[in-house]
Amino acid sequence: MHLQEFGLEILVNGQPLPEYNLPINESNLKNTSISYVMDSSTQMKKYSDFISYVPVVTPGQRYAVRFEAKQANPSNIIISRIYIDGQSDQVQNLHQQTCSRTRSFFCNHERNKVYFFKFSYFNKKEDITNNNFKVPFPINNKPLTQQQNAYGKPGSITVCFFKGIIVDQNALQNKTEFEIEQVKISDDNKDIEIGYTTGFDVMHAKIQPATVTKIINLKPVAVLHLHYRSVDWFANKRLSLPILNSDQKEDDVINNKITKKSQKIQIENNNIIKQLKRNHNEINTDLNEKECNSNILKKFCAE
Repeated sequence: MHLQEFGLEILVNGQPLPEYNLPINESNLKNTSISYVMDSSTQMKKYSDFISYVPVVTPGQRYAVRFEAKQANPSNIIISRIYIDGQSDQVQNLHQQTCSRTRSFFCNHERNKVYFFKFSYFNKKEDITNNNFKVPFPINNKPLTQQQNAYGKPGSITVCFFKGIIVDQNALQNKTEFEIEQVKISDDNKDIEIGYTTGFDVMHAKIQPATVTKIINLKPVAVLHLHYRSVDWFANKRLSLPILNSDQKEDDVINNKITKKSQKIQIENNNIIKQLKRNHNEINTDLNEKECNSNILKKFCAE
């Protein structure tokens, strides 16, 4: 997804997934969001003409998010935040130059766990209410809705870009606590077209402190969305995919190797045949010379 000077890609095994742009209409607006860039002079949003999609080829596979802000430079610092299915880990990514950034995980608010992104079948919301049980003490549960931010929806990856500055650590307030969990979708949503949301492979790790940044204007300069859908969804839309599955890709690689090996054997055989022909010609030439010399010798002796 590229819009003016901003870009967003989803990578699997280091390679970007193919993107498909579909025109915006009422049927696809329910479960999607429209990307836009803010016009610096008019402060008006310039929306994309398309909704961008990528296929989930292999469920359970990890992925990474690559994003860039080409207008960024030391005097025009851009801060970005990633939203997966509408939730974020509140990490602010610093852009001081035009090179892209890549992230493959979220981290918790204590920065001692990482949550690697992976495509996963979505979990349905379950009724966890139990009328026969009452908590004997007050609790302050933080529902999953705390992660339902203003940016992105289930089945989408969103990057928001803001104007920012670098600040001292003491200038920032402590971040609020939050949970990172796979987004659940209500079972009664019968129109849902989303086959997957993002699950997480959790690992304990100590995350090193990053450069401390601050967003100076909460109005984004750009918001990009990429929506991921199942292969069946693309088939229903009659959109052909370059690679149907990873096994097919492996088969293609194997077939290419076999073809190259066959070509190499054929070349070697051709070289052997050529060498045999040369040897045969040399033998015939040698025999002809010997026969000629013998005839000359006989003629000389007869004289």
